[in-house]
Amino acid sequence: MKKKIITGGCSFTFNEGSWASHIPNVVNVARGGSGPVTSVREVMIKLQETEGEKICIFQVSNPCRKEIIINSDNQYLFHLDDSKIKYYDRNICGTDYTQLKGFGGQGYDPKHEAQYNINSFHKQARQNIALAISDEQKTVESYEMLMLLQLYCKAHSIPLLMFYGWLDKSDLTGELIQKVLQGIDWSVWWQQGEETMSSWLHQNGHKDRKGMPMDAQNKVRPTLEGHKHFYHEIIKPWIQNQLK
Repeated sequence: MKKKIITGGCSFTFNEGSWASHIPNVVNVARGGSGPVTSVREVMIKLQETEGEKICIFQVSNPCRKEIIINSDNQYLFHLDDSKIKYYDRNICGTDYTQLKGFGGQGYDPKHEAQYNINSFHKQARQNIALAISDEQKTVESYEMLMLLQLYCKAHSIPLLMFYGWLDKSDLTGELIQKVLQGIDWSVWWQQGEETMSSWLHQNGHKDRKGMPMDAQNKVRPTLEGHKHFYHEIIKPWIQNQLK
């Protein structure tokens, strides 16, 4: 029986033509704009639901990305217009729940007006979460989830490859996150977590798909050619090695 390949991440993995799309018969549960907490949950539940042998490839995004999950308990607080919600923000892990995302350091962003029927409570919730929860706490929670994925795959003998999309651990500071990082198994990370997809693309001559210069996160948003190159040089050889 062939091993099933489960992939997860943010837009670097979700977008049409991404590196994951080049994998035959892939089960890709990535979500655009999601952080590691959301993405790991999605991958782990898919791994649990998938019978037979499998392998997992997980792309790590910005750990400061938070979420609010809307269900029957709190939906009365948000006046959502379902017709405006992108499909990848619905059906969270196969449920009928909706995800509100974008709770990074910026708080409420007016550009999300087009996605939801935003009300004043929603705006204030976004702003309060962004201000009240420190970046270190967001990062700690994300890396705890990444550690959970590693432990789950190890316990179930699931080969796992993890890699950074664009933001690595080099700038992480704070006493608590340093303690959590000591529990991460870097042996299952591409280049032991010392490289990102973006920096690799930049080093190999690829430009940002929107023509933007590299930012402080060394972020190159991959072109279709960049995705294909990354798949053939990095992802495909690792998969072939697991399928031997």
